[in-house]
Amino acid sequence: MIPDDLQRVSWLPHYQVLPYDLKLPADRGFGITRMLMDIPLEQVYRKVTQIQYMYGFLDLVPSAKKWKVMRAYAGEENPKLIKNAAVDKGFGYLSQMDEDFGAMGVKDHLARAQEVLKGVYERLQKEQGVTSPNQTRMYDDYFSDMGGYSNSENFRFGFNAAKMIAGLASQEAARKRAGGKDECAYFRQGAYEYRNWMQGGYLDSFERIPEGLRVYNEIYNFEKRFMAAPDRKVAKMGWTMPKE
Repeated sequence: MIPDDLQRVSWLPHYQVLPYDLKLPADRGFGITRMLMDIPLEQVYRKVTQIQYMYGFLDLVPSAKKWKVMRAYAGEENPKLIKNAAVDKGFGYLSQMDEDFGAMGVKDHLARAQEVLKGVYERLQKEQGVTSPNQTRMYDDYFSDMGGYSNSENFRFGFNAAKMIAGLASQEAARKRAGGKDECAYFRQGAYEYRNWMQGGYLDSFERIPEGLRVYNEIYNFEKRFMAAPDRKVAKMGWTMPKE
């Protein structure tokens, strides 16, 4: 067993004190949740592009340097959630509303979560002149994959080379759900028109996936995402928690 105090060390964003700066193209980003509080904020921003907006001292930081997980609470209807959302094409939008609505007993919880994302994008169009989701960092709800919005394949539990090749044979094939059954809901339900993608699941630490198969699986799914919609961004969550 790894002692609790050492497990917590794995969360430390040690790269924030390294003598190297992050240099990414303008349309790429690296957002963080955790940060070191005893170093200057401007030093952190040389290592990242965005910080999750959950700290009061970020109030005066431009919206384009922040990201947030959108939440839904009891008594909040979609128009209020849309109205209260930050509107900046550089702001990072992820969502946990599907789970929130579901916990409240909302029958059409996934549809409601997508309606909010669509509504915020419409505000971006009207207020910031956005003409494509690719001009934004409007991504996705954590659980939309479970509702058929994903085109990802999973070959960690049974690799099938023929299926993998078929999935990248054309844009039409890449837009289909796992196994090539039918077009995924990202296109079928129109999400392509108002948001980018989020590739589901965490990109985990090597200790938890020592065989590396997960990494190759993710590379494949990134290829499938970009073949399906080369004009849309893709977000991916990651963490470094040690093996339990």
